[in-house]
Amino acid sequence: MTSKYGVKSIQFWDDTFTMRKERTKQFTEEVKKFNITYVCNTRTDKMDDEIAEMLFDSGCRGVFFGVESGDEHILANNIDKGVRNEQVVKAIKSCRKYNLQSTASFIFGSIDDTEETIRESINFALTLDADFVLFNIYTPHPGTSGYNRAINEGIIDHFEIDHTKYKDEPAGIPTICKNLSRTELHILKAEAYIKYYTQRDIVKYESIIQTYKDEVTKLKLIIEK
Repeated sequence: MTSKYGVKSIQFWDDTFTMRKERTKQFTEEVKKFNITYVCNTRTDKMDDEIAEMLFDSGCRGVFFGVESGDEHILANNIDKGVRNEQVVKAIKSCRKYNLQSTASFIFGSIDDTEETIRESINFALTLDADFVLFNIYTPHPGTSGYNRAINEGIIDHFEIDHTKYKDEPAGIPTICKNLSRTELHILKAEAYIKYYTQRDIVKYESIIQTYKDEVTKLKLIIEK
């Protein structure tokens, strides 16, 4: 790719790129030969100073982490991630130490999520010092524990994509949160971005902040109807 197509940068779409440290070491030693930059995904419990240094030295410039929730009860009982908040903090710090840009992705709307647990996630996101943050609405994919529980508890009765009924995120798919409506989840998501961009630079991101404020106003009107 580098010689025939002139590729200079690659995204490796492996959910846990650094799963095995020895494999990571072997890969980083080989990829140096191609003089490219790349980004990858991994788990926060599979990142430390040694791995971060290996990645950066081999051309990696960004790492995506699925943090999912800042509430450890939701993380353990709904997401079943097997990761603690302290591990997330350490992973982001390792990236910062070795000049790797980090992205922390969060999910709102797990079955037991409440406004309180989601605000816990928002506050955690604001303390992380990640370079980028994403806030998403939970998608109950068939076969996942969240989907199976939603079926068993009668929250949904089947999986059917309907873009007419479900136009927003998750597109065409119902949400499964017991405590918050789809609209309430989107309000919390917009408020999360308002807080994040306000903290980053209220002047630089003024237009983005206003866009999300307008969305909150629109969504609240829907609830009031």
